Amino acid sequence: MQAFNQNKFAEDVAAFRKAKQMNQQKLADQAGLNRSVLSHLEQGIYEPSLDQFLNLCGVCGLVPSDYFYDPSQKTEKPAVPPQRI
Repeated sequence: MQAFNQNKFAEDVAAFRKAKQMNQQKLADQAGLNRSVLSHLEQGIYEPSLDQFLNLCGVCGLVPSDYFYDPSQKTEKPAVPPQRI
């Protein structure tokens, strides 16, 4: 079973936003999210729904498969459990 690398996704979304000199509101609007949801996602305390994940990947030009791994083959620590808000 594949696991979601929430920390890597959060870092990449934040890096994309900053590289494009976008504020959170602008990226959130483009991805169809609430700004506070994006903020929590970038902090790694919110795990996006599948739709949110795919929308952000599309807006940021990220490849969805890059954020999944087989925990039995990697020693990477899983992300802190997300909080639903």
